[in-house]
Amino acid sequence: MNDELVKALARLAVSLPVVILLAYFAIRFSLGKQVVKKRGQRRMRVLEQVSPGPKITVSLVQVGDRYYLLAHQESSTVLIKEMDELPPEIEKEDSGGDKPSILEWFNQKKQRMDLTGESKRNEK
Repeated sequence: MNDELVKALARLAVSLPVVILLAYFAIRFSLGKQVVKKRGQRRMRVLEQVSPGPKITVSLVQVGDRYYLLAHQESSTVLIKEMDELPPEIEKEDSGGDKPSILEWFNQKKQRMDLTGESKRNEK
């Protein structure tokens, strides 16, 4: 019995380091490269975030060559607008005056679209 225990411990002492080395090399040279490649590929990024209220966030997100304006609340996310190109950048004022927010920009665009849509409907 004692002789069998020594043989089992000897096999364990030899095979355990071999398995650990094989696992190390497998991760280091094959699996590790796949994980790095996946981390390097970006398909989406947050360009800007604004908090117009205490529990509301408005985000401008790029996915591929499209841009999305999203509103986030505690329990929901709503797509406000989908765009093909970025809206114009808001210039910074050194005077410290009121600066228009991205939400105000969206409301202005929506009003213009509504007016344009009503005029097209009236022409028909």
